[in-house]
Amino acid sequence: LQEGTRSNIIDRDILESLDVRTLVSLPDHLRMRASSMLELGKATADEVSNVTSKERAVEGNYLNQLVRMGHVEKFREFRKVYFRINERSEINK
Repeated sequence: LQEGTRSNIIDRDILESLDVRTLVSLPDHLRMRASSMLELGKATADEVSNVTSKERAVEGNYLNQLVRMGHVEKFREFRKVYFRINERSEINK
């Protein structure tokens, strides 16, 4: 990506919202899912389960925990439910 592109700005905002201190403070099972979301961008629980080799239902539960904590946001596109790192998180404020 070229310097200063919209993608770089969004990526920087996402990384600032879920910083290293926050990742380290999460329990191992949630840290692994947050790290997967950083790599995947937006993803379904099924896509995360392909990365972690756990059941989709387990991943959905962990991702919903991250949603309740404010680190991840959940949204729907047509019939699929996606998750992504919440770039408006109040974690660093």
